[in-house]
Order: sequence, then C-alpha cells, then structure tokens
Amino acid sequence: MRSILIVCEFALTLVLLVGAGLLLKSFVRLLNVDPGLAAKNVAILNLELPETRYRTDVQMKDFHDAVLNRIGALPGVHAAATVGYGMPFGDGGIQGDFTVQGQAEPPQGIMASKLVVSPDYFRALGIALKDGRVFDQSDTTASEPVVIVSESLAYRFWPGRPAVGQKINPGFRGTGWCSVVGLVGDVKQAGLASDAPLTIYMPYSQGPSFLLSFMAIAVRTDGDPLSMMNAVRVQVQSVDPEVPVYGAASMEELISKSIAQPRFNSILLASFAALALVLAAVGIYGVISYSVTQRTHEIGIRMALGAVPDSMINMIVGEGAMLTIVGIGLSVVAALILTRLIANFLFGVTATDPAIFCGVSMLLTLVALAGCYIPARRAARVDPMVALRYE
Repeated sequence: MRSILIVCEFALTLVLLVGAGLLLKSFVRLLNVDPGLAAKNVAILNLELPETRYRTDVQMKDFHDAVLNRIGALPGVHAAATVGYGMPFGDGGIQGDFTVQGQAEPPQGIMASKLVVSPDYFRALGIALKDGRVFDQSDTTASEPVVIVSESLAYRFWPGRPAVGQKINPGFRGTGWCSVVGLVGDVKQAGLASDAPLTIYMPYSQGPSFLLSFMAIAVRTDGDPLSMMNAVRVQVQSVDPEVPVYGAASMEELISKSIAQPRFNSILLASFAALALVLAAVGIYGVISYSVTQRTHEIGIRMALGAVPDSMINMIVGEGAMLTIVGIGLSVVAALILTRLIANFLFGVTATDPAIFCGVSMLLTLVALAGCYIPARRAARVDPMVALRYE
C-alpha cells in the first residue's frame, strides 16, 4: 500500500509539473511575440462625442483636429493621434468584407479589420512603414480617396507585386475605390495570442462619420505615459468640457491585460505543481525512512555477514528508484492523455512537447533519488551490533 501511494504521488506530481511546464513555456513564448508596434511610452485615452452636440462630419473632425493640435503642443509629446473603434489590444476594430480591384466579388469568408486614423497614428504607435507613405493633411474629402494596408493583406492579394498603387474598396456605404498609398507592418489587434488581422486603414478625414463619434487617443511621450494623462485630459476638456474622457491606460498595460488569463493559469498550475513536488519528495523520503527503520535488524544481519555500506545504499536507493520509474512510467502515459485538455490554452507549444516531458521526468527522478539517499545513507552508518539488538 505504501508503494502504491508513492507511485500515485509521483503520477499526480508529474502530470501537474508537465501541465505547469507547458503553460509556462507557452506564456514565455507569448511574451516574446512581436505586437507590431512600440508599446513603450504610449498613453491611451478614450472619448465619446455627444450626438446632441456633434451631428455633422465637419463638427467631429474639427473637434479631433483641435484636440490633437493642443496635445501635440504639450512638452514631452512626440506624436498624438486618434483611431476610431480599433485601438490595438482594446476593442479590436470593425471587421467586415471588402473588394479588391480585379476581382468580381468580395473575397468569400475573408474579413478585414477597418480602422479610421489620424495622420500621426503610425508614428504615435510606432507601426513600421514598409512602403509608400502615411496619411497627411492633404488627404481630405476633396482629394482622392486613399487607404493604407497591412503586410498580410498585401501578401494575400498581391504576392510578388507592390501594394502601393493598387485599388481597394473598404466596403463602407458610400465609399468607392481607394488607392493604396502605403504598406505597414502587421499589428496584433486583438491580442498577442491572436493572428494579426488583414487591416485597412483610412484617413479620418475621409472615413465614415459613424466612426468619428467614438475615438481613442494615442500619445507618444518621452517619459512615463501615465504622468501625461492629466495634461492630456485637460487639453481635451479645454476644447469641450462636456466630452467624457475615460479608460486612461498605457499601451503596455493594455498588452499586459491581454495576457492576464494565461498568466493566471500559469501561476495557478505552477503553484499546485510545486506543492505536489514537495509532497512527493516528503512522501518518498517518509516511506523509505520508515522502511529502513523497520528493516534495521535485517540491515544489521547483512552488515554482520559482510555487506559494505555502499551496497546497503545501493539496495535502498534502488528500491526507491524502482518505485520512481514505475510512477514516472505510468504518469507519462496519463500526462500524454490529460495535457490534451489544456491544448486550447497553449501558444506556440504542443501538448506533447518532448523537452517538457523529459525535463520534468529528470527533475522528478532527481528529487526521488535525493529522498531515497538520505535514509539510505543513515542506514549505512548503523553499527551492526546495535542493529542486531534493535528488537
């Protein structure tokens, strides 16, 4: 029964350690994912324009222009921009269909994230410009409709050809063909664990009006972005004190929140695994130590008949090692089955990752051998005469 208990302890411990190892490795992979932007020193605020006060496109655009000009003039601000319904790691943006010139119909089952942004949006968030240009003040309702697309969209529809100069219809009502004037890097809009969506950027001076009522402001600073929050809020209120400003955060905080669940899962399972490892070590030490105590008389007889201390250590450690091997063998099979239950929580790691299984098995073996060696060493030092008189 004691042997069965030890085997069960090791089986449970290895399953927990493997699960924790997979989640931790997945979390580390997630932390190393490139979000597609430079998150450091970026402050984010949200605002919503009251429909009763801002009814026309001109009123809303004038408000945003005034706010951005005031924020951009603050000391320590390198760039300020707005985006409608699509701040990365926030609401994710509007998903919808679109049409590429040269195709008879919109791509079936393919959706794009559509963002309406101000000219300094890419500089404020540190999104890399790969080709062409970004938006500027010349992009107005009176000029040619233009868009900027992401690398993934360009690669999908114009592989081997330049995206700049192509035509695309974003799919908004009243919006026709737009010329692609720029190509930018992919951005993880919905989170680090999600694929970067195909993205179409439109200048907010040409975008649909319903996207201008709710905007997020991104401000790149030369220091701690949280220290700029009050100053930015004051500038917004100075343009219109009745416009609510909320959701102040740094871009790094938004990214951190997007991985809060994987972080919690990793910490929770790692805590249980560490506790199980301690219990398994104490368990095998206790069982081997108790077994050695019960066999004191036998050990005395063996040593009186010529057994050397090293042979006693090898015998006792070998018995513990046998229990360990059986426990690990059974638990590896169980882990291969049970870790499939957390496959949906993993990122960049398979549920049968060989490095994790081998590493955990080696760790558990070392712990078990250490738990066996201590009582075995103590038994080898027993005086044969004392042992023979033990009972």
